[in-house]
Amino acid sequence: MLKATGCHEITPFTKDESKYQFWSHSLNVSQDQHILTLLYSQGFLTSSPNDASSKLWGYFKNAFYKNNKGQDGHIRVLSIVANKFTHNELKEQLGISLKTITSAQSYATTNSPGCPALCKPTITRVQLLKETFDQFMTFLLDKNVTTLSSYKVDATTDLPNSKFIYREDLGGLCLICNEYGFGVFENMIDLIYEKIDGINTQNELINQLEIIKYHLRREYEKELTINTLGHV
Repeated sequence: MLKATGCHEITPFTKDESKYQFWSHSLNVSQDQHILTLLYSQGFLTSSPNDASSKLWGYFKNAFYKNNKGQDGHIRVLSIVANKFTHNELKEQLGISLKTITSAQSYATTNSPGCPALCKPTITRVQLLKETFDQFMTFLLDKNVTTLSSYKVDATTDLPNSKFIYREDLGGLCLICNEYGFGVFENMIDLIYEKIDGINTQNELINQLEIIKYHLRREYEKELTINTLGHV
């Protein structure tokens, strides 16, 4: 049929070597044939294009099934290509199950393809004796050691009712509030506005209060020293 269209066969190898053929419809058929013959003689053209792929799959299949590390070894070998081909391709070429392919993909994601499995940490569990457990619970429930704090919040918003956060066990302002400038410092600022005339004087006094407040929060702990008797 190709001859009827004016084509000429220019296959550089015999039909015994391969079933594949090359045909040309060029006006200079001899030049095309010469180029193919040259490429074939120098190894750039193969008579069986699927041969290399088949050999590679054959080598890989051999390595997969002859691995002497059992199922874990099979998974590690398969992880090299598990994420590079589809499930159907791997099943067709290697004859393996979907479960094995999925395990190899997971292995490659966790440990990297073909790498040794990461060492899992050794976890040691010790069951407490009832006497030890009871002592531990007694310690936790002792109010002299641990104090459960309870903050008053708005039931609808779950936020503090005001800028002052109270704790039942302290009976007053929480230390956090004082740390952020509430309580004493706010009362002193109110007194400055109420008792001191002159905006410049007010600003100067408030600025000094801010410096003191910052010092108490950040710097004063560095100035504390404790003697051998434990006194500050």
